[in-house]
Amino acid sequence: TKNSCSYEEVNNNEWRDFASFECRGIELIDFFPSNNFIVEDTKGKLYYDVNLSDQNWCDYNEEHEMCVGIYNLEYEVN
Repeated sequence: TKNSCSYEEVNNNEWRDFASFECRGIELIDFFPSNNFIVEDTKGKLYYDVNLSDQNWCDYNEEHEMCVGIYNLEYEVN
């Protein structure tokens, strides 16, 4: 399910929703991030097929001359 929100350094110690799953008749017990994520930077540029399997990803927005990234991704299933 698409869940759009901004994750900025200001909120780095707060848990934020990353994804939601509808489960019927099953219980989700773990999550393994992989590829096919879509990331939108603060300037609105979309990055497709983002792979989060190693909990880190980075790229460069040439138009706005800025680095973008996801570092040390942590998650919990609850």
